[in-house]
Amino acid sequence: MKNEELLKNLLGLKLQTIDCMLELLPVEIQGHVKQVENRFITILHEITQEYLQKKETNQEKKGLNSIPID
Repeated sequence: MKNEELLKNLLGLKLQTIDCMLELLPVEIQGHVKQVENRFITILHEITQEYLQKKETNQEKKGLNSIPID
Protein backbone atom coordinates (compact mmCIF):
# COMPACT_ATOMS: atom_id res chain seq x y z
CA MET A 1 0.00 0.00 0.00
CA LYS A 2 2.78 2.42 0.86
CA ASN A 3 4.45 1.81 -2.51
CA GLU A 4 1.19 2.60 -4.30
CA GLU A 5 0.90 5.91 -2.45
CA LEU A 6 4.51 6.76 -3.29
CA LEU A 7 3.88 5.94 -6.94
CA LYS A 8 0.74 8.13 -6.98
CA ASN A 9 2.70 10.99 -5.40
CA LEU A 10 5.52 10.58 -7.91
CA LEU A 11 3.17 10.61 -10.90
CA GLY A 12 1.33 13.62 -9.49
CA LEU A 13 4.63 15.43 -9.06
CA LYS A 14 5.57 14.60 -12.66
CA LEU A 15 2.29 16.04 -13.93
CA GLN A 16 2.78 19.18 -11.84
CA THR A 17 6.30 19.53 -13.26
CA ILE A 18 4.92 19.29 -16.79
CA ASP A 19 2.35 21.99 -15.99
CA CYS A 20 5.09 24.28 -14.64
CA MET A 21 7.20 23.70 -17.74
CA LEU A 22 4.21 24.50 -19.97
CA GLU A 23 3.84 27.87 -18.26
CA LEU A 24 7.40 28.70 -19.33
CA LEU A 25 6.51 28.27 -23.01
CA PRO A 26 5.49 31.26 -25.13
CA VAL A 27 1.81 32.15 -24.69
CA GLU A 28 1.11 31.51 -28.38
CA ILE A 29 1.76 27.77 -28.09
CA GLN A 30 0.69 27.10 -24.50
CA GLY A 31 -2.93 26.45 -25.47
CA HIS A 32 -1.99 23.94 -28.16
CA VAL A 33 0.46 22.10 -25.93
CA LYS A 34 -2.07 21.96 -23.07
CA GLN A 35 -4.61 20.43 -25.46
CA VAL A 36 -2.07 17.80 -26.47
CA GLU A 37 -1.31 17.11 -22.80
CA ASN A 38 -5.02 16.72 -21.99
CA ARG A 39 -5.54 14.40 -24.96
CA PHE A 40 -2.51 12.32 -23.92
CA ILE A 41 -3.85 11.91 -20.38
CA THR A 42 -7.31 10.99 -21.72
CA ILE A 43 -5.83 8.37 -24.05
CA LEU A 44 -3.68 6.97 -21.24
CA HIS A 45 -6.78 6.72 -19.03
CA GLU A 46 -8.74 4.89 -21.76
CA ILE A 47 -5.91 2.45 -22.45
CA THR A 48 -5.42 1.73 -18.76
CA GLN A 49 -9.13 1.14 -18.28
CA GLU A 50 -9.27 -1.29 -21.23
CA TYR A 51 -6.16 -3.11 -20.00
CA LEU A 52 -7.56 -3.57 -16.51
CA GLN A 53 -10.90 -4.83 -17.86
CA LYS A 54 -9.12 -7.41 -20.04
CA LYS A 55 -6.98 -8.47 -17.10
CA GLU A 56 -10.06 -8.98 -14.89
CA THR A 57 -11.82 -11.14 -17.50
CA ASN A 58 -8.69 -13.24 -18.05
CA GLN A 59 -8.36 -13.87 -14.31
CA GLU A 60 -11.98 -15.03 -14.13
CA LYS A 61 -11.38 -17.56 -16.92
CA LYS A 62 -8.33 -19.09 -15.20
CA GLY A 63 -10.31 -20.44 -12.23
CA LEU A 64 -11.61 -23.97 -11.82
CA ASN A 65 -14.71 -24.81 -13.78
CA SER A 66 -17.44 -26.97 -12.31
CA ILE A 67 -18.37 -29.99 -14.39
CA PRO A 68 -21.83 -31.48 -13.97
CA ILE A 69 -21.77 -35.23 -13.30
CA ASP A 70 -24.83 -37.27 -14.28
